[in-house]
Amino acid sequence: MSFVKHEPRNADEKRMWAYMTSVQQFTHKMVSQATGVSVNKRQNYIAHLKEHGYVRRLGRKANQLFFTAHADLDIPEFNGKRRTTIEGKYWSAMRSLGTFSAQDIAAIFVSDVDDITMESIENYIEILLKGDFLRRVGHRQNGSPASRYRLVNNTGPLPPLQRRAEVIIDQNKEQVVYVNGVAL
Repeated sequence: MSFVKHEPRNADEKRMWAYMTSVQQFTHKMVSQATGVSVNKRQNYIAHLKEHGYVRRLGRKANQLFFTAHADLDIPEFNGKRRTTIEGKYWSAMRSLGTFSAQDIAAIFVSDVDDITMESIENYIEILLKGDFLRRVGHRQNGSPASRYRLVNNTGPLPPLQRRAEVIIDQNKEQVVYVNGVAL
């Protein structure tokens, strides 16, 4: 198992980092119990590590957030749920087909009629096109078959997701002045 190289800045951070890299997954409570570091220092340090990509959130279990410092860790109990979402189903089909149309994806899920719609497939394809995961390899023209796509950025089993960011817009200047988590 590998983890990202990180140099802690003081003794408390060294103790916390040593613990985080010695276990597969951890919670805030586990770090606190193992190291005895104050709540404030622990929260700030984990936030710093998340912000800089040294740790990543795995998911929530029993009302606690779990994290890992291991770059290649794939824990099925957290990731299995993501793979069974609508996006996860579409992504798995796209990964196995390589080149496909929206109709090809729909044909795979004929038994899941309640959850799967052409509109949701086409919306997810548009999201993946924006994120450079797919390339259009054939265009729909009058009477011709539907557009075809090729998966060009297969990053792994978990589906790419679109999230909405909090932004503040100055309507007088027609300018974005704040994006949550991004310095402008």
